[in-house]
Amino acid sequence: MKKIILLFTITISLLATACSDDDDNTKEIIISEVTSGNFSATISFSEISGALAYDIELATNDDDYEYIESTENLTYEIKNLLAGTTYKIKVSAFSSTGKVIGEGEYTITTVTSIPELVGVWENFVNNISYSYSFNEDGTGLYNYGQTQMKIKWFAEAPAIGETSEITIMFYANEYTGSYTTSTYTYAYYGADEAMTIDGIVYFPE
Repeated sequence: MKKIILLFTITISLLATACSDDDDNTKEIIISEVTSGNFSATISFSEISGALAYDIELATNDDDYEYIESTENLTYEIKNLLAGTTYKIKVSAFSSTGKVIGEGEYTITTVTSIPELVGVWENFVNNISYSYSFNEDGTGLYNYGQTQMKIKWFAEAPAIGETSEITIMFYANEYTGSYTTSTYTYAYYGADEAMTIDGIVYFPE
């Protein structure tokens, strides 16, 4: 009986050691940032031998990670981000048996929107109301009469009174849906003054 108990104890000990060795075999994935814009970022990461695929997860602040997609590539573009926001990225490598054999984490911060343009800008043209609402995170609204569209925007830094470019993405429905992109010439004339977009003058609300 004692021999059986001893053998059982040794078996459990060996299994525990094997599990510990498996955990120690998880390799570190080195992640680096290739490019980062207002609404997207491209990352690259080191290859893990024996990996069948890599899971990409994303989180903001202290939120839990959310699964985005699985990829076989060593570069990945993360889309639908917000401007001026810090994100945590986690990459996990999986073997053909579904075992995690590599992990890595990385933090990125997207490009910040120009603060001078943040706010509501409006005007009336031929008795029709036009307005742009530019939010700090690069989202916003475009109103034209009774029509309202969600937008995302980014612009080159303004020099007061000089022309520059602003790019606006007009969304048909939600931010994850289809959109059209237009780039306009704009000029900013200072706080509490006015700005022009595509030749139309807008005043701060």
